[in-house]
Amino acid sequence: MTSQEPLHYSEEKWEATVNDAYNNLPAEYPTYPCPDPGSTDFAQLIDHTLLKLDATAEQIDKLCEEAREYRFKTVCVRLDWVSRCVANLRGSDVGVACVIDFHKGSAPTAAKV
Repeated sequence: MTSQEPLHYSEEKWEATVNDAYNNLPAEYPTYPCPDPGSTDFAQLIDHTLLKLDATAEQIDKLCEEAREYRFKTVCVRLDWVSRCVANLRGSDVGVACVIDFHKGSAPTAAKV
């Protein structure tokens, strides 16, 4: 079987797999503090994102304006908008993130790096 072929498990195999996973769950999970919604610390958890293919310059500018106003951690955009965002956000603490090969994800790794 190649990695491209789907797995076909019997009901018994699925049941055994699920039961095994369930029986090996940890007894306790760590807890992580969450900042209060509306706080600057909470805003630092947000990547303000606009990835649609037909985004306009005005929409990108608004995205950056909102990210600066609310002090989000980053804006996340397509590659063709990165330089505009960098210019818009210069002097702020907001970073710029970019997706690669979004939305298909079908390009080979060499084309992405």
